[in-house]
Amino acid sequence: DAHLYANASAPAISGVALETAVKDYYKINSIVERLSKKFNLALMQAVARSAPLSDLEDTKKTKAWCAQIQQLLAQDLTPAQKHVVVFNDKTQEIEHTLSVYGVDNDTDFLGEAFFNSDDYKTIKKFSEAIESVFSEESFVEKKGKEIKAKNFTQVVKFLMDDAKKGQSFQRYKGLGEMNPEQLWETTMDPENRILLKVKIEDAIVADEVFSTLMGDEVEPRRNFIEKNALSVDNLDF
Repeated sequence: DAHLYANASAPAISGVALETAVKDYYKINSIVERLSKKFNLALMQAVARSAPLSDLEDTKKTKAWCAQIQQLLAQDLTPAQKHVVVFNDKTQEIEHTLSVYGVDNDTDFLGEAFFNSDDYKTIKKFSEAIESVFSEESFVEKKGKEIKAKNFTQVVKFLMDDAKKGQSFQRYKGLGEMNPEQLWETTMDPENRILLKVKIEDAIVADEVFSTLMGDEVEPRRNFIEKNALSVDNLDF
């Protein structure tokens, strides 16, 4: 029952089309998160929201694209931060620098390899299909309530905030922290619970992982951490 409008006179994007767009948005977010292990996160988020860039050899269009990226980055800055995005026509690369209190803190280079990658092609496809419809007049409406939306991130936030109304979210470290009703609902109810079959092979792998991470030998644990550190999605302290 949600409707997205590019402007007041445009037909609504709703139903399956809007649902598909939301699913694609989360796929793009996953790509951006993965790319942020190599490039600045804010830069990748701006790239995902910007008009697609097709040809680095067109200097005029590339410089205009850089200006657009820098404008998007400037929207979420602290007073101490400054983003600079320029096109180096000698190296045919886009150079991004983040400085904090005047000191260069982060530098990225986007060249032909990046723009020809499958990740950027996926981002580009989403940008052409969804992000390109937005303007100053765009808005999203649900149940009689509407808000202006300059990009699809604002649309998803509006929909998620509305979906969370009347819901409660809790996190438990273990089953012992739940009351009987919560334990039944989340774990014991045969209609909802999922049972997994554990095989001998699983136990062997589990034992190897336990020995690596919890054993007396430090070297295997260090090697595991160094190898997998950049692949972590959720880290609890």
